[in-house]
Amino acid sequence: MRNGQKRKVKIPEGCLLLQAGAQLEYLTGGELLAGFHEVIYTEEVAKVVEAKRQENNKLGEMKNKLWRVSSTMFSQIRQNVILEPIGKFKTPESVKKYPPILTRDQVAEELKAINLF
Repeated sequence: MRNGQKRKVKIPEGCLLLQAGAQLEYLTGGELLAGFHEVIYTEEVAKVVEAKRQENNKLGEMKNKLWRVSSTMFSQIRQNVILEPIGKFKTPESVKKYPPILTRDQVAEELKAINLF
C-alpha cells in the first residue's frame, strides 16, 4: 500500500493480475496509481507446498505440480510523444499534478529516482 502496509492478494482461478505503472498513472491523471510489487513466501504458502509434496509422494507421481508462473510484462508510451492526462482524466487538477512532459524525460526522471540514470 502507499503507506507501506503489505496486503495479501488472491487472484481468482483463470484471472491475471496486472499492475499499473507510472505512465498509466500519468495518462489517467492519478485515477490508476502505479503499483508496488513484492512477492513473499508466507507460512501459509509453505504449508500448501508441503501438503502438495506429501500428496505427490503418496500418489508416486507429479499430479499436483509444484510450480508457479510469474511473467513480467512492461509497456511504455513512445519516447517522442507528450505524456499527459487524456480524455475524461484531463482536468485542471490532474494537469497540475501531471503536467505535460516528453515521455523520454518522464522515463529519465523515473530512472533517476531509483538511481539507474
